[in-house]
Amino acid sequence: MVNTLLPGVQWRDDKDYAGIVLSVSSVAFAPDTSQALVYVAVHCGPICGGADIIFLRKAPSGRWEVAATFPIWRS
Repeated sequence: MVNTLLPGVQWRDDKDYAGIVLSVSSVAFAPDTSQALVYVAVHCGPICGGADIIFLRKAPSGRWEVAATFPIWRS
């Protein structure tokens, strides 16, 4: 499995015969870098998939946590 994806990269396993594609946008940071947004989409065929905007917050420990998920579309 891929540990790090570059912005805009779509990853597909060579053995994934179902055609599942994961798309991840570049990360948009707040000016103070304490919050971030990222768009994530999964396409699993002509009638299957979905996308969300993920709102992240930096915890006092310095780790990023998902603060909210905003569904954009589903099929």
